[in-house]
Amino acid sequence: MAIDTTKRTAMAAPRAAIVRSWVVLWLVLQVGTIAAIFVVDLVPDDMILDQVAADLDAGRITTEWPSQSWVGSTQDTFGECFLLVGGYDDGTYGTLETITGQPSFGACEPLATAIEARGAGETIVADTHFRYWHGLTVVARPFMALTSVVVLRVVAGLVLVASLASVVRSATSIAGPLGAAALLVPVVATGDLHGMVSVFHHPLMLAVGLATIGWVLSAAARSVPDERLAFGATGFAALYNVVDLFNFVPGVWLVATGAAAAARPLGTSLAARRRSGLAVGVGWVSGYGVMWLSLWVWAAVATSPTKIWDDVVTKILFRIGGDEEFESAGFGVGLLRNLEFWAERPGAVPMIGVLIVAGALALWSVRRDRDALAAVTVAVAPAVLVVPWMLGAGQHHENHPWFEYRSFPMLLGLGLFAVACARSGRFSTGPA
Repeated sequence: MAIDTTKRTAMAAPRAAIVRSWVVLWLVLQVGTIAAIFVVDLVPDDMILDQVAADLDAGRITTEWPSQSWVGSTQDTFGECFLLVGGYDDGTYGTLETITGQPSFGACEPLATAIEARGAGETIVADTHFRYWHGLTVVARPFMALTSVVVLRVVAGLVLVASLASVVRSATSIAGPLGAAALLVPVVATGDLHGMVSVFHHPLMLAVGLATIGWVLSAAARSVPDERLAFGATGFAALYNVVDLFNFVPGVWLVATGAAAAARPLGTSLAARRRSGLAVGVGWVSGYGVMWLSLWVWAAVATSPTKIWDDVVTKILFRIGGDEEFESAGFGVGLLRNLEFWAERPGAVPMIGVLIVAGALALWSVRRDRDALAAVTVAVAPAVLVVPWMLGAGQHHENHPWFEYRSFPMLLGLGLFAVACARSGRFSTGPA
């Protein structure tokens, strides 16, 4: 009996440590996010509004919608203007309501109208938006108080380049330069990155997503245990939710999931690869989902549970089915429009064709290696979940194909990376 008790105590100790780690993680995420937004909301609104007014006058911010970048790509200026002055305090809202609702003036046109009214000495009042954490205001508010939106966009672009470099480093250590190219060429070549960096928020969102993928690749290759992979993926996903406006979600989630399976060291069994992918996939979607849900909980505390419940139900139904205002064309259209938009990128069709043929030929060369073929299947399998995701959130993807389509080239890159790993012999289950 004493031996059994000792064994149970020994097993309970690591479990208790794991539970404590998860509790600490969620406390840090919740308290840290609220504290960060609270601090940046202290930045004087007048400094931000003065700079926005100067950027509007200089044409650095345009009220045209939809607007285009200098190369003709569609810009998400709506989202940028929404974030630039997020957290504006007009005295109408309480502290927690301001943090969770991030009062702003919406798109660029109403923002310009508000700035004009302010210049005329009128009182301007912002509206809350209880849908996202608006974590990018933590970046936008200090920058806009000190410098122009152009500097903010340049910095965001540099952060994106740095995150791409981190993925290149991790992927190269696993499958060589060819593997890194296989993972990133589709999104770089057909992902319209030049249009993305015309605003500040999309590069920063994607940068956090790429940092997630880079970490997963590195951690999986270093044989980090599955429970730690799940823990890290949860933290990255929660952080992604803080800065994300429901963009690129399937791409980041599913590439990270497949990457965990592909990156495990030489000699890893197929079952172990599957468990690693599942750990990251479930951890990521749990972290993103719980952080999303927590915003509604905090918003309900700040305002009214009934109000927030009505808001979330209305928004979910809208994202699924659309409404007459946006002339939603029905089930499945969002998925098809994203595929169509991807195909319309300059040079995309021949590029996609070349990449698919090259990947197929590489896969054919290892056709007799059953271990390699099975591992490729496990690594690429998560990509099929992009279909139910885009069908489920049909209205969102239907109305935002110019940035949501990027999940497709990201997932093509995952498939090519898995094939590159197979070609390099990484999927052998023999002695390492």
